[in-house]
Order: sequence, then structure tokens, then C-alpha cells
Amino acid sequence: MNTHTKLILASALLLGSGTALTAEPLPKLPAPTPAMAQKLPDLVVKDVRCGPGSKLEFTAMNVGPGALPAGWRATADVYFDGARVGFIDLGRPTSGDLTPPGGTARYLTSFDITRPVTAKVLVDATNSLRESNEGNNSLGAMLSPCGQPATSALPDLTSKRGMMFGGTPGGAGGRFVAWNGSINLTEADSYERSTSASGTSYYCRFAANFDVVNAGVAPVSRAYIDRIRRGAIVAWWATLPPPFDAGATGSASLALTLPAGTHQLNLSLDDDRVITESNEGNNSFTVFVTVGGTCP
Repeated sequence: MNTHTKLILASALLLGSGTALTAEPLPKLPAPTPAMAQKLPDLVVKDVRCGPGSKLEFTAMNVGPGALPAGWRATADVYFDGARVGFIDLGRPTSGDLTPPGGTARYLTSFDITRPVTAKVLVDATNSLRESNEGNNSLGAMLSPCGQPATSALPDLTSKRGMMFGGTPGGAGGRFVAWNGSINLTEADSYERSTSASGTSYYCRFAANFDVVNAGVAPVSRAYIDRIRRGAIVAWWATLPPPFDAGATGSASLALTLPAGTHQLNLSLDDDRVITESNEGNNSFTVFVTVGGTCP
């Protein structure tokens, strides 16, 4: 009996006796590494102050995990009392460099501080750079000419609750959804619906309202614009007149025409950023609305 025959018989005996033949375990391969997300920069204004010669001075920083791209160009807009007075080139700092992650730069501008003024700096004003956070690009401060006492009293526009949908225009009735929440609406929630002779809806219009709070310690002293966007579409806007006292709470009533489907509605208070606030990062809010039923 040759060796090949012996191996065949040995295998048959093992299988016949109920003993399983198993192969040696394969070595474990390392798990595939997911593609790393692109690291983006993130420009912020760290402080705004009165600099040498009573010129506006500020410090900006790249707080993102990524560097600014090669050959980058960006500007910063400067506002005094809500009015744009000019811009500066962020690529030409007085000292420092914004390019690397953690990079800091100081800018001594040519804008004179001749009286107490509410100053604000908005970096990357033209959105020339892709950032990890596009909502933290500005900072404001109350400034006086160097050597004179300054005040830090500023307003702060925000919203605390959410939106009410349905009911009648002006806010009577309806259903509430908190910010970042979701709500389902049908033609039964609309206050106006256009239909054909056969009963087909052309559109559904919904009454809505949301709360607005001045959480700051100074009044809002000039008009500003709020907007609600559905994607790139401006679904609603309104000019809010002053005054709006410190600590006051108000509401905005509106009408929204929404087609069938699920929509992300984004509210931006002081959308044009004409009000210098103590906190510029709490002006944006979102709700998700699904419209069904016979609404088109």
C-alpha cells in the first residue's frame, strides 16, 4: 500500500468515526481602515480691542484641525455700530500666521476709534474658505478710544423654545415643535389651501410663530432681518424694528407655503449680522417638517 492510499484510508476512518477534520485557522487580517475625513481649518476672532494709536486691533486664530490651503486668500469685514466701514486682508497680518492648525495672527487696522463704538469683526466675510464651522466667524465688543473706560454691554438675540405650526395666523392654536425636533403636518393643519374644481390641492399654507429673546444686557437699537430658509430657498423673511429691550421676550408670526415632503427649515436671526452681539453663535435654529395628506 503506497503512501497516497494510506492517507485516503486514514481520512475515511476519521470521518466514519465521527471525528471532524478541520483546517488550520486562517490568520486574522487587519480590519480595513476607513478613509479619513478631510481636515478643515476654522477661523475665529479671539478678541477685538483698541490698539496703538486708538486703531481697531484684533486677533484671529485657526482653531480647526486642518491648515489653510496653499495660496489662500480671505478678508475680514469691520463694522462700527452695525455699519460696515471696510475690510482688511487676512493674508497680511501685523504679526503671526493663520495658515497652520492653531495658527494665530494679530491685525492692527487703519480704522480709528474716536468715540465709544460697538465694533465687530467678521473673518472670511466672503466665504472664500471652506471651514469645519461656518457659524463662529465674528466677534463684537464695545470699545472706546484707548485710555478711556469702555463698556461691554451688548444685546444677544436668540430663541429659547421652538416653533408653533397650524392654527390661525397670529399663533392661536396649533402644535409646538422644539428646535431640532420634527413634526408632521397635513392639510388639516393649514389655514389656507388652494384647490381645483376636482378638489386637488395646489398648495397648503401654514401659520407659524417662534419666540425671540434678547438675552443680552443692552437693547437692540436698530432694525434687523430674520430669515427662514428651505434649502437654498428663502421661505420667509421679515424686518424687525427696534427697540428690543435687554431681557425682553417677543414672538414673530409668519405664514409658510410648503409642498409635500420632508423639509429642513433653518431660521437665522439677524441674518445680515448688522447687530453686534455678545454671542454671535446662538442665532441659528432648525426644525424638520414633513407635509403629507392632500397637500401637493
